[in-house]
Amino acid sequence: MSVAAYLGIICGVCVFAALNHLVVGASGERRRVHRGMGTFAAACSVYVVCSAAILSAEDLGPAIAWSRVQGAAAALVVIAGIHFAQVTLGGWNRALQTSVMLGLAVLGVASLLMPAGIFFGEITALRYEQNALFGRVTHM
Repeated sequence: MSVAAYLGIICGVCVFAALNHLVVGASGERRRVHRGMGTFAAACSVYVVCSAAILSAEDLGPAIAWSRVQGAAAALVVIAGIHFAQVTLGGWNRALQTSVMLGLAVLGVASLLMPAGIFFGEITALRYEQNALFGRVTHM
């Protein structure tokens, strides 16, 4: 199996967890906790889809586009993780949480606007590697 296939399985688990927690979060006792976990799992699934698309890219253009979206998805994962931790644990400083989340949102938007995303200064070529376990893997 390829890396993209393994990431597809992980994405499926994340989507199932997201749907499960969002449905449970629609009604029930601990609605905020379930909605927070559902949002976190949904953001993780977006990040995993971006990773799979980059690793299976055949051309430079789509790899760069997915890299830009992956940076924004990474910011979403951290924002959702912070929100979930705050809802679960409680008692956090709201001003600090809000400022960190706004900073991450700015990074996410910057990743979409920058030519190669926030992870790379520039991407000039793709490199392919044959791996015994995963098959063909794309590197930037």
